[in-house]
Amino acid sequence: MGVSLSCWPPAPEQERYLARCFAGDIADLDINFDLPRPELVTSLLSSCLHHSDGELVNARSTWQWTVSERLQGLLAIANASIGNTSTAIATCSNELCRGTVELELELASFASAPVIAKMDWLSPRGEKFFCRLPTGQDQRDWYKHIQHSVDESWFIARLLEATPDTQLPAELPVDWIDSLGASLADVDPLTALTLAIDCPFCAQALNVEVDLEWLLIDGLRSLQRRMIEQVHCLASHYHWSEKDIVALPQWRREKYLARLVEGL
Repeated sequence: MGVSLSCWPPAPEQERYLARCFAGDIADLDINFDLPRPELVTSLLSSCLHHSDGELVNARSTWQWTVSERLQGLLAIANASIGNTSTAIATCSNELCRGTVELELELASFASAPVIAKMDWLSPRGEKFFCRLPTGQDQRDWYKHIQHSVDESWFIARLLEATPDTQLPAELPVDWIDSLGASLADVDPLTALTLAIDCPFCAQALNVEVDLEWLLIDGLRSLQRRMIEQVHCLASHYHWSEKDIVALPQWRREKYLARLVEGL
């Protein structure tokens, strides 16, 4: 029997990807959630994500995907694994309230068409440059770079390209960083997602920053944690192997676990 695959985006005849449910394969126990985030996302994409023709995506190629496209792949996996909703937690900024606000997010609402890989950008001085959208490889290199020095201009410089009529300065002006960051956020709003809501307790207007990538990863991490706990319980009692336990349908695993709880 073949593995069931879910379409993304979840709309008829619009799918770009197919994804299998995470935590349903023995290989999912090997995903290390303590890896640096760029490495972890690549591991998840290459393990669970397929192109629309059914071919599994290649890990090497996903490093060249834009951060936006990698997020779409992660959304596809999360949708196939945890369903169409995820919950973000925020705290009201009103000092007299400080209520905990739960935001139920519909994953399908974040499905988007492919984002351009390069855009035109006008510097604060009115000069035109080309700017690449960051890729997985850029994130990977940035992670290595910040182990020694946090220098945003280093990251910005690798994204900018001169045009036939302009030349990049030897050192980037400080005001270019915020300007380019705002332009990138306009093109790819999900990477720096901000939701405007009213606090349900005091009605104060809130701008909630949501790290959507982290939220999806955390949901998948919880699935793996549950998978490990189930394997541990069943292996301890029945002495079955990891492979045999994971091969059981989820409903059968839960039946065995329920009997252990009942003491039967």
